[in-house]
Parts: sequence; structure tokens; C-alpha cells
Amino acid sequence: MTTSGAVVDAVIRKARALTEKQRGQDSLDIFNQLFRYILGDKLHTDVIEFGEEQHVLDVGCGSGLWPILMAQQLETILAPMHLNSPNLPSILAAYRQIILPEKMKKGSIKSWSTLYGKIATHLKHGTGVFEQFEIDWKFKRNSDPIPEALEKWSTKLHHAMEDHGMSIQCDPEETRSMLLNNGFNDVQERAILLPVNDWQSKDADKKIGRWFNTALTESILPMSIPPLVRTNQNVNAIHDLIAKVSEELYSKKHTQGLYCMLYPAQRKTSVYASIHPLSLTWRFGGLSGLNG
Repeated sequence: MTTSGAVVDAVIRKARALTEKQRGQDSLDIFNQLFRYILGDKLHTDVIEFGEEQHVLDVGCGSGLWPILMAQQLETILAPMHLNSPNLPSILAAYRQIILPEKMKKGSIKSWSTLYGKIATHLKHGTGVFEQFEIDWKFKRNSDPIPEALEKWSTKLHHAMEDHGMSIQCDPEETRSMLLNNGFNDVQERAILLPVNDWQSKDADKKIGRWFNTALTESILPMSIPPLVRTNQNVNAIHDLIAKVSEELYSKKHTQGLYCMLYPAQRKTSVYASIHPLSLTWRFGGLSGLNG
């Protein structure tokens, strides 16, 4: 079933209007733009092939912009599902998904193994693809030390999330093992360097750096305030620390050669799989019955 471009455009305009009122969701969509640029201005990886009557289920986070854009690309309808709907389990069971993307869920899932197992049951066997994007928030540098405030912020954030039982640590080997044990095979994964600003020489890398810098300063730093506050740290001290981190991220003097790692991956059930590590979020935005 298709819908007119005018209807889709109206939905997109409405979504943008909503996100203007919700800075947290709006800022998360910065990452959608970052991922899209890394994927060559695409909404998904090349491994996914769409035919007739294909279904897409988004587990991700943010304002829901990704599925809206997918509906526009596929010239089909967008069917919103309410998390508390008593019919949701039967609706999900009736359709097997061709693609199920997950972005930035580290810090919001207690049992990744359980989540992967449930996701596998909702994919079309043999052709359904699960894509995951997670960022390793352990900053790296080839020679010079990590800027002081940034290193302090990262360490405090990791400890705060560990204390809350919601680790944000990325372990590609552990992730791969859990996927293989939960019905996925042919797991494809890679690592992408994310410069914290435009310090690299190539224009394409500079653009990635600018997008990532915006994502860090406008999204990740503000989102880190709640978990740090909940560990009984001084609120004013937290805000001062984040202000210093922002200054460091804007300064090429402090950030030359500084980067994070993005782990993109794809996975298929029974035949193929894919992974994209690149995450940080504190509110689960997925579907009821899928969170582990």
C-alpha cells in the first residue's frame, strides 16, 4: 500500500515540529544524520534488499525520524504502534521484518542476550537483517594524552552507568558471541574512526568530525547529566565539568588526533548478520516485549 508524497511530507513536518519542543529527541536525530552520512547518504547498509510487502521495525531512539524517512523512501505507509497496545504482540507475530535497526542502546539494556534472542524471533529467516550501531565512549589518541576534562567525564560516566547496572562499555567480541548464541550467523562487523572534530585531512573525514562534534556537544554531554547526578555528585560541579569538556571538544589544540570508535555491524538470522557498535542512551525507546 502506498501513500501520497504530500501525506508523508506532512508527517515529516509534524515530526520536526514535535522535536523542536523536545531537545533530547531532536539532538538524538543528529546521530541519524551522522549514520546516514557514514552509510553514503543511505538509511541502511547495502546488504538489505527490499521486495513486495516488506516490513521494517525500528527499535531505535530519538523522535522516530528514521522510520518516517524509510516510509518515504519505500513509498509506503507508516504504521505507528503504541507500546501499551494489547494487540502489539499479535501484530509483531503476524509479520516478519526484513530489517530491524537498533541505534545507541548501550546504557539502556540490562540483558543484551535476551534482547538479541527476542529480536531474532521477529526477523524473516534467511533474509531478515538486524543492524546495530554503538559508539565506544573510551576516547583514544595515538600519542598525546586525552584532554583532562574529557577523560574525567568519560571515566565518571562509565562508573555511574556501571553502578546503575547499565554498562555503556563496548565489547565487540562479547557482542558477536551473544549474537551467534541467539540465532544469528554470518555476523559482519567493522570499526569506524570518529574524529571528535574536523582535525583530519580528507574532506569526507572532516565532515564526519563536524557531525560527531555536534552530536557530542549538543546531545551526549547534556544527556550525561542525569546519570551523573544520580550518583550523588554535586550538580554545579557536573555542569562545570561538562562546560570544560565542551571547550576541549571545540579546541583543535586539545583534540588533534582524538577520536572514538564506531562499531557498525549487520546480522542475519539463520543465514546472515550485521553489527554497528555506537551507543549511549539512558531511556529505552524501543518496543514493549523487545527490551531485555
